[in-house]
Amino acid sequence: MCKKLILLALLPLVATACAQNRKSSPPQLPTGTAGAEPPDEETTAIAGGEVIASLPTATEVTATVPAATATATPTVYPTATIATNTPSPTVTFTPAPPAATPQPAATPPPWTATPPPPTPTAECPAAWFMEHPPDACPAGPSLSSAGASQRFERGQMIWVEQTDTFYILFNAGAYPGDGRLVFVTLAGPLVLTAGGSPDNRVGEDPPPSLHQPVSGFGLLWRGEVEGLAVDLRQALGWAVEKEFGFQSQLQCERPETYSDNTCYLLAADGSVIVLGYHAIAGNVWWRWVGVDG
Repeated sequence: MCKKLILLALLPLVATACAQNRKSSPPQLPTGTAGAEPPDEETTAIAGGEVIASLPTATEVTATVPAATATATPTVYPTATIATNTPSPTVTFTPAPPAATPQPAATPPPWTATPPPPTPTAECPAAWFMEHPPDACPAGPSLSSAGASQRFERGQMIWVEQTDTFYILFNAGAYPGDGRLVFVTLAGPLVLTAGGSPDNRVGEDPPPSLHQPVSGFGLLWRGEVEGLAVDLRQALGWAVEKEFGFQSQLQCERPETYSDNTCYLLAADGSVIVLGYHAIAGNVWWRWVGVDG
C-alpha cells in the first residue's frame, strides 16, 4: 500500500521532468545505493499517443519511523477554591445619646474661684497671673494665698493670709469726703483698742437679710483696732453676706517711683481688683478689664 502511495505522489513530478526531457537528453538515472539492485528497464506510459513519463522501476524504500516516546504530561486542572464561610464583621449600632438639654451654668461659690493660668511673656522675667495683663512687667511672681471676703452695703473687705493684710474697698462716695473708689489697707497683726475683742457684738440687730461681721472683719467694723481713722460701720453699712474663704492671688507691677505703685488682687468672684497706690492722689481701686477690654 505504501509503495502505491509513493508512486502516485511521484507521478506529477515525473511528468514535469519528462516534458522537459523532450528538448534535452534523457537524464541519467542516479546510481543506487551500494548493495541495492539495479533499476528495471524504463516503463513508458502512453496516453492518447503521447508519452507522459518514463518512470524508473520503483525501488522499495523502507521508511524508518522513530518510535514515538510517550511522555506522560500531567493534566493541570484549575485549583478549586473552596469558599469558606467567614462571617462578616457585625456592626453594632449604638444610638447616639439624646442631646442634653442646655442647663444654665452653675455659678460656683466665690471661694472656689480658680485663678487663671499665668501668661508668660518674652520681655518679662515673671508671668502675670491674669489674662490680658498690663503692658508693664510684674515685679516678681504672683503670690498665691488663702483669704477671706465679705461684701457690705457700700463696700467690701478682703483679707490675704500670706501677708496678713486687710483690704477695705469703699464704693464711690462711701469714703468720707471722697467720691472716688478709695481703699485702705491695714497690715496685721491687729492691735486692739481697750476693750476690743473678737467676741464683741454691737447691741443692735441687723435688718432682714443683712449680717453683722465677726472675727477680724468684725473688729475693724466695730472700730476696735488701732490705726484706723474711719468709722467703717458708718461708711460700709451692714454686711450683705457672711464671711467666706477663697483662694486669692496678689501681684504688683515693677514700681516706677518709690511712692507710686500698682498691684492686682484676685477677688472671690474671679475678677481682678487693681490697687493704685499714689502718694499725692491717694489710694484708689477699680476692676481690671485687661488691655483689650
